[in-house]
Amino acid sequence: MAVGNMKVRGAADDPDKVLRSGGWALFLAGAAFLVAVGLLFALGGAFAPLDEGEERAWTPVALGVVLAAFGVLLAVVLWGPRPGSALPPATAAPEGGVALPRRRSQQVAAAAGFVVIAGFGVLLAVMGGGPGPLALGVVIALFGAAMFLLLVTGYRSGGGTIVLTPEAVTLPAGTTPATTIAWSDLVEVAAVSGWQPHLVVTFKGPGLATVRLRGQAWTPSVLIRVLERYRTNANARAELTSPSALDHLRR
Repeated sequence: MAVGNMKVRGAADDPDKVLRSGGWALFLAGAAFLVAVGLLFALGGAFAPLDEGEERAWTPVALGVVLAAFGVLLAVVLWGPRPGSALPPATAAPEGGVALPRRRSQQVAAAAGFVVIAGFGVLLAVMGGGPGPLALGVVIALFGAAMFLLLVTGYRSGGGTIVLTPEAVTLPAGTTPATTIAWSDLVEVAAVSGWQPHLVVTFKGPGLATVRLRGQAWTPSVLIRVLERYRTNANARAELTSPSALDHLRR
């Protein structure tokens, strides 16, 4: 991704197609593979025949469940908003202005992923049968719990949310730092494909900021429509104190 003469290179003509790229299909196939492998581990460990006096090992079963769960959660994270589907409304931002919605399903899936990690760590510590698995299980459980708390704290504080005010647009931190850009400084808005599709915003300076699109509840075309409206129409910016002002733009 590069910016030359303030124009975004690699910008898609149809912004919504960036969510269904070849990289997306490859990662979705990887998610399906994780589910398949996880089920094989879980079912094989649970129903494999045992020799006389042999005890069943439940660690492979737990590992299989974790892999399958990760595959399902990864698919949820990757899916993204679909063009033509009903989109949730904007809300009032705590600091003033209008907050664009984030994908609730992705937030839940990401948080659930760390719960699964922590749960696997607990199972490994309890059922591992030795000091090594016990120590590793405790580390994994603590890591999953810590990341879950960090993620939930970030969600509650509005992390990842695009906020519009009559004066500026604030883009959340991601591959670039959190940035507040005055509407008069905004130059171009575009969607760029890749393994992690982004909304790319260029501004005077020159500068560039990006937002991960899969975390946003609105499709790329709607996001661009909204930002372009207030970039090009100074008289309309005063309405960015009411979330309902954006209702007609998301339909």
